[in-house]
Amino acid sequence: MATIRDDDLLYIQRGEVPYKWTGVELKALVSGTAGDGSLIVGQYLTPNAQEYDGSSDLTINVDAVSAATANKVVVRDNAGSFAGNVVTVTTLSGVNAFLSSKVEVGGSFGAGNITLRSNGTGTFSGAVSASSFSGTLSGGDITADSIPNSALDNSTISGKELGTSLSTLTRGSYLTGSNYDGSTARTWAVDATSSNTASKVVARDSSGNFSAGTITAALSGTASYASNSDKVDGYNATTAGTGSTCAVRDGSGDIGTRLFRSTYANQSTISGGMCYRINNSSDNYIRTCSDTGAIRTFLSVPTRTGGNASGTWGISITGNAATASSTSGNSGSSTNSRVDHDTGNAWHRPVFITDGQGSATNQRLYTDSASTIGINPSSNQVRATTFVGALSGNASTASNADKLDGYNSSTSATGSTVAVRDGSGHLTVNYLFSSYCNMSHGTATRNSDTIFYSSTDNYIRKSNASGMRSSLNVPTRTGGSASGTWGINITGNAATVTINTSDANSSYYMLWHSGNTVYKTNGIYCNPSSDTVFAKNFNCSSTMTTSTIDADKYAIQNLPTLP
Repeated sequence: MATIRDDDLLYIQRGEVPYKWTGVELKALVSGTAGDGSLIVGQYLTPNAQEYDGSSDLTINVDAVSAATANKVVVRDNAGSFAGNVVTVTTLSGVNAFLSSKVEVGGSFGAGNITLRSNGTGTFSGAVSASSFSGTLSGGDITADSIPNSALDNSTISGKELGTSLSTLTRGSYLTGSNYDGSTARTWAVDATSSNTASKVVARDSSGNFSAGTITAALSGTASYASNSDKVDGYNATTAGTGSTCAVRDGSGDIGTRLFRSTYANQSTISGGMCYRINNSSDNYIRTCSDTGAIRTFLSVPTRTGGNASGTWGISITGNAATASSTSGNSGSSTNSRVDHDTGNAWHRPVFITDGQGSATNQRLYTDSASTIGINPSSNQVRATTFVGALSGNASTASNADKLDGYNSSTSATGSTVAVRDGSGHLTVNYLFSSYCNMSHGTATRNSDTIFYSSTDNYIRKSNASGMRSSLNVPTRTGGSASGTWGINITGNAATVTINTSDANSSYYMLWHSGNTVYKTNGIYCNPSSDTVFAKNFNCSSTMTTSTIDADKYAIQNLPTLP
């Protein structure tokens, strides 16, 4: 047992000033029996269960947090708040008290936004949220997931007693879903689609488009496309030849019209076939006939050599007849014939003698017994099946003539002549004026041609390859005549590269390559005029000394001290 002498108590402080204790005083302060013991850190303190014997310093703290943590002392956070799971209090008072979970209250109540009474009632002046309620609720703006039926006695919604259905809200036209009376949740939507579906509201698709059968409306503006239209540029369409309408082919692919009018220039020759129509009612199709014999038969005309000629021709014939078969009025053996003047408007048989009679003074006269040859004195016309000899004037037809419309023919490029093909079918001209030239020979890849044809007016002229390239403003395949800047990529290797020399007083990028590609770097450039290279850093493979750097020529920054 330790013994404390009175002298040992001199240095024990009592209160604010040193005090010299007496044994009697110390004994009076100590109750019970003193002995050797330890100080152990107990519950809700840290470090818990730590022993203090005075041999070393020890700090003891209250084991407290503001969160709802089990077996911890409650301490307020920096906002003065703390959390708990179940808080049991006799009195809860204050402003803005917040209870996030179940609260059991007993005793009286306090002032503030929340008032809870021990009789099971409560008053809340702010918003209240809870997972469930029991008892009776009063007040406005009450929202609940579920309310006990006992709390809804004698309640109504829209004048309807709870437990009964609302008046039916009937779904109208072009809506989907069932009628609504409050008993079952319903969803209504507009019955719409972008497809061409009957009795549906039109809705645009994701591209803003929709389909329809027939849209009846006045169109303002011009539609870029219409599958079917009543009019085209203001005109109706019809298969009949009706004025001021658009022509439409009928079921056979035919087009009906009143007249065809062509503005194409007239031609001086005719070839191919002639167009004709049978009638203007049941068979009014325009057809083409290329059979000249059938055309002559339809036109009731003979050939140029007199073929199919017959009847009486009211034409005038000049010249001498080669023969005359007989004369009218001298069909017998009379040695003398009488010739009278007649100007009547009728056809008469001409009088002739045979070649065998020679130059006898008394010659027998003959006339054509078939009346093929005739004369009309009134109209001064002569008719015959065939005329032989030189003809002066214009014949309606001729099997062969020396001239055509007063022009002779020629296979050469002779002026004022009718062009005739030679034996090979070739046609020779000096200048050929034509709206179109149609060549039917085959196409081939011709790599060795030296003559090309081009023009700056309506005349086609020869040109060589150099002139054609110059006209087209193109270079040769080997780069001849190429100039300027070409925005193209070139593969392969260039034979030569021309490097120009310049001492311009300006800054230019330095070029460098990686592989076959040349690059420029913005941070490295030069001035040819001052022979200066600019860069942020310089790196030499050998040691740089002051003797190898001319300060008058080089401006070097950020360079370490050189030897």
